[in-house]
Amino acid sequence: MRGRPRTLPSDFDTPNVHYRITYLLYICSNLPYPIMIAPFPLYVDEISPDKIKATVSNGGTIVYNLRTIALDTPFPVGFSNNNGISIIPIGKFICMLVKDSGNIGMILLDLTGKQALAEKMANRLTPVDLRDEFMNAYTKIISHPENHNRFRWVVGDAANRTY
Repeated sequence: MRGRPRTLPSDFDTPNVHYRITYLLYICSNLPYPIMIAPFPLYVDEISPDKIKATVSNGGTIVYNLRTIALDTPFPVGFSNNNGISIIPIGKFICMLVKDSGNIGMILLDLTGKQALAEKMANRLTPVDLRDEFMNAYTKIISHPENHNRFRWVVGDAANRTY
């Protein structure tokens, strides 16, 4: 079947059940690429104690997360750059890519059911276009609750993960 390996990888006995299921589906399918099962993992450096904000600073992990997002998100989704900030609605999260002095960071916000906090956060953003973009992303998230279980946060580094 298209030259796929028929042996299990050496790390197959790891406790990462998601990886094992994905690999089994891949070798048993007729697809030329592996598939993933929701909820898709988004790797983060840390999660705030109130579980509202997660941050990513490692460039490799940011790229991995963007590739994971691209597997499930029909692009373009408003991937604009306003003052070095791009805002993307992803599942139940608002993803903010922030570029500052050559460094890039990713902030993921879980604001479902917290409209007052979302408005407060949006009001801190400048210019007004960025505020509108933030609230539009929030509106898209709230209006599509069927997508809220598509992604989950996983604390860790995605450096050794591949597709």
